[in-house]
This record gives sequence, structure tokens and C-alpha cells, in this order.
Amino acid sequence: MTTVELSPGASHAVELPGRGSAGYAWEFSVEGDAACIAVVPVQGPLPGAAAVPSNVSHAARFELRALRAGRARVLFQLRRPWETTPLADEKVNVDVEVRG
Repeated sequence: MTTVELSPGASHAVELPGRGSAGYAWEFSVEGDAACIAVVPVQGPLPGAAAVPSNVSHAARFELRALRAGRARVLFQLRRPWETTPLADEKVNVDVEVRG
């Protein structure tokens, strides 16, 4: 588990390994004070990043944006959209504390 401390208006990038070529996608949910942060999926390559072939999985990126003071936990799970159960060993939790 990762813990992040932010001030309102600040953000933190989360990068997760991609497995899109196998049909998997990262999903997220927020526990606790969900109004203190926004979780925003980031699309496209990073500025200055080398081109990645289309048949290779790309990393999934999310931006955690601090909105107001509070505490929340973001739960990321890797699963195929047509399956109901996520991969048990592919979960990432990020605890976020927004101070200010």
C-alpha cells in the first residue's frame, strides 16, 4: 500500500502495469471521503516518451487530484470487463490524505 499526502490543488500520478493486450483494464473505487479527491484516468503517451508498438500493453496512468481536506483510499483492481472477479494478485491501494 502507498500513502500520499497532498495539499488542496496538488496532484499525484499513479502508473500501473498494463495488460490491455490480454483484455485486462484497471478499474478503481474510492473509500472514505471520496469528495476530497478526484481520480482522473490519463490517456495517451507521456510527453517525450518513446513510441510503443500497438501490439504491446501500455501502462495505465491515473492522476489523483486533491480537492479539499480529508482522507480517502483508492482501490485499483485489474480485471477483464466481461469477468466479474478481478485478479487476486493485481490490486493496488493508495491512501490519500489531503491537508489544508
